[in-house]
Amino acid sequence: LDRPEAGMWVVADGMGGHEAGDFASQLIVERLASVPPSNEINRYVESVQDELWEINRLLTEEAISRGKGTIGSTVVVLLAVGQQYACLWAGDSRAYLLSNGDFKPISRDHSQVEEYVQQGLMTREEAEKHPAANIITRAVGAVENLVVDVEFGELVSGDLFLLCSDGLFKEVPEAE
Repeated sequence: LDRPEAGMWVVADGMGGHEAGDFASQLIVERLASVPPSNEINRYVESVQDELWEINRLLTEEAISRGKGTIGSTVVVLLAVGQQYACLWAGDSRAYLLSNGDFKPISRDHSQVEEYVQQGLMTREEAEKHPAANIITRAVGAVENLVVDVEFGELVSGDLFLLCSDGLFKEVPEAE
């Protein structure tokens, strides 16, 4: 979703089989497209969180009605208001910031191997090759009570953001 006039950008990557994943990611995009912009970053974040929680409820109900275990999607959202930004995410879709020549991740994967890395049980390189590398621990539609992480920051002139799914970062090394 690309809404520069509203200061909103979204990447949603569906899961739960092709048809179900497409449904989940499309629902996220359609519903977030209707969230009105705000001139206050905290209010904007709350509106997006509320909508993601509602989408989570709808996807859980849809999975039950289709007889599927999970219909879900990872999501990463970037909001910009004035000189502030907020990044919200659930799953392993990522946000990066390039600021003053420094390229760094904003989000942290909600995955089993990322938890191992954070606990010091394996290196990032080992995590990338681990058999559980594709197991995510959060996604919209995957759990009854969705928890969305949020990171706030100040915008600097010339800042660039990259939002992507694992379709990019599993193919292109972070250094590239």
